[in-house]
Amino acid sequence: MKTVNAIIFALVSFSTSLFAESPATMAVIPNATSGIYKVCYKGAEAGRVKLSILNANGDVVFSEVMTAVSSFIRPYNFSQLSEGVYTIVLEDKAGKQVEEVSYRLNKVECLISVSKLAGFDNKFIVSVASNDAADMVNVKIYNEAGTLIHEQTEKVNGNFGLIYNLSEVKVHGEKVTFEVSTSGKSYVVSY
Repeated sequence: MKTVNAIIFALVSFSTSLFAESPATMAVIPNATSGIYKVCYKGAEAGRVKLSILNANGDVVFSEVMTAVSSFIRPYNFSQLSEGVYTIVLEDKAGKQVEEVSYRLNKVECLISVSKLAGFDNKFIVSVASNDAADMVNVKIYNEAGTLIHEQTEKVNGNFGLIYNLSEVKVHGEKVTFEVSTSGKSYVVSY
């Protein structure tokens, strides 16, 4: 588990250095035992950043505005909230970023995230954080016509993260769809 956490830390550190000259990026890292989610933010320049947490009904359960911020890592404690799906929304001058998390009684069951690497047309980060000690992660990528262009299945010990470079298969402007699934959750998103 320490090795997996080190890999995730390295991935976040590496991706943070990539974003130094690109638009804002957000990553959400759960701590399954404490109910705390760390939100990592890196913007191209200092400015106003608003972070909101919404419940499944779309009601704001927490919101804060930070000024003159170019980056931060902040913990958000969900342990006093009810079980359910929550949406973390980060807004800055570059736009809005949204991550959905599933919170269950002081533990995160599974978090799947697919994000376009800011500043790169054809690079994407796929990350999975799961409490299951031996889970299978299946990643399928489809082109705009719905044809499967990549499939990968990995046996992981709780966490998984990879950067996918689709420069060889994705024509500029063509939409791709990611379908990421574990034994307990699936996530589909198109870019």
